[in-house]
Amino acid sequence: MKKLLIPFIVLAGFLAVYEQTKVQPNLYVSCASFVVLMFSIMQLSSKVKSKNDQNEEENVD
Repeated sequence: MKKLLIPFIVLAGFLAVYEQTKVQPNLYVSCASFVVLMFSIMQLSSKVKSKNDQNEEENVD
């Protein structure tokens, strides 16, 4: 899944920046690329464990 999300992040980021360089940027393309970028980053960051997960479980006592 990680290998699939990283190209989406790069492609959506490039498309969002490229679209803003135009004289008349397309709002729908900009919004769609921003949504794909944020969704991909959210999915990728949910797979990463927090450093404090183990400490929070031990401090519950």
